[in-house]
Amino acid sequence: MNGIRSGVGKMSEIKIQAESIKLQHNYPLRALFIADLHCGEQFAWQPEEFKTYDGRIFKPSPVQKYILKQWQSIKQVADEFKVQYVFVLGDLLGGLNPKDEGKYITCDIRDQVRMATQGLAEIAKDRITYIVSGTKYHSIPRGEGEPEEDVAIRLRDMGFKAHFLGDMAYVEVNGMKRKRRIFIAHESATGLVYPATLMSRDVNWTLQSYAQGKTPRVDAIVRAHLHHWLYIDQSRIHCVQLPGFMALTPYQQTIKYYFKLQPDIGGALMLADEEGRLRFWHFLMPQEDYLKMSDSIVKTEVVSLQDYRNNFPEIKLEGE
Repeated sequence: MNGIRSGVGKMSEIKIQAESIKLQHNYPLRALFIADLHCGEQFAWQPEEFKTYDGRIFKPSPVQKYILKQWQSIKQVADEFKVQYVFVLGDLLGGLNPKDEGKYITCDIRDQVRMATQGLAEIAKDRITYIVSGTKYHSIPRGEGEPEEDVAIRLRDMGFKAHFLGDMAYVEVNGMKRKRRIFIAHESATGLVYPATLMSRDVNWTLQSYAQGKTPRVDAIVRAHLHHWLYIDQSRIHCVQLPGFMALTPYQQTIKYYFKLQPDIGGALMLADEEGRLRFWHFLMPQEDYLKMSDSIVKTEVVSLQDYRNNFPEIKLEGE
């Protein structure tokens, strides 16, 4: 057979030819999912310019400029696909996370709320925005208010359609041949080595809970918190782990697992067609930008053998 080599102990090689074809799909519902802006932290999202309550002016650092560039790309995606709904799955604020060891540009929760409001206002437009609360050490202790709810209130005061959903919510998608139900929350089970295994387990547990009559049937589970894009489609249930808008923050744990904990930066679209079929598309920071951003976090020291020889010509290396 032409283009194929086979035989005992040999690897088959198959060559196929690509040919363009345009497929037409109608998606009456289009939603954008974003999470983990961590406003107020040094290595997280920040607008082009922000003025604090005490009059200081903040502009993006080299790291934040790359994150902001991806934010601009996500805004263009929202416009291009005529997104109707925006879901923000928590950790809008940096709060006072002890793990970050003081790596903040502002610890004032009021400033962080205003910064998050400024950012979401850029993408809210005539869309409906829903906000879910995040990890509590990124805001303030329970009983002392909900800063992320304050963001929703501020957006409404500015004329936008914004709602605070609390810790979690079921989103029912209507108007198509099949009604869909999506469970959304910020919190997510963490698995350092095999995080997709936990997502698969989450799907199995939701089926078990539904069979026991304890929770309604869901068609998708969307979570955040881990700053990684992961997606599985199992047992006719979509399970999505969202990326974020924060680079790796150097502290003991992230340095220890430096290569494992490199985050994904961006957002995701959920499209629903007239049959009620769901599609999730990710939009992540390009690799070349990610590498440049990483260079701003970790210093690169070039060690040159030629420089050594030029500086110390009298020293002979063994074997020369």
